[in-house]
Amino acid sequence: MKNNIRLKSNMNFGAVATTVYAVGLLASVALIVMDIVLLVTDRATNNIVIGVSLGAAVIILVGVVLFLFNSKYVFDEDTLSVTLFVFTDRINYDDVDGIKQDETNGTIYIHASPENHAPLTFRLNLPEKNVAKAKDILLEKCSVPVETFTPEKKK
Repeated sequence: MKNNIRLKSNMNFGAVATTVYAVGLLASVALIVMDIVLLVTDRATNNIVIGVSLGAAVIILVGVVLFLFNSKYVFDEDTLSVTLFVFTDRINYDDVDGIKQDETNGTIYIHASPENHAPLTFRLNLPEKNVAKAKDILLEKCSVPVETFTPEKKK
């Protein structure tokens, strides 16, 4: 039986990182167009170099698109699935042994100790609109409370 999805949210990389990925996306598209024009118009002096350049640009394009649009969190009934690029990790709610939330910006941090795996701590890069729903799901599904903290100011 398939788990019911309670919340599915794309990762929020922030404005600077998203801009960098968008520039990479545009640059790879521009390179693909330029390489195709060179190949079609017979202006290329070395078709092998253009072919390698075209292949590299396509790989970069696919990577950036997958990274931007396939990186997500899925809160199921039993697990939190974290997908980055094409790699997915599933964390059982039972394995979560710490949840903290930054009072200044609402960011949620999770600490988990899965069986047969090293303990891990990670930040949920959620869009602001999904933070409250994610917190509610974690409170309901995990056996630990959400602790709030205020980070120390840097000197």
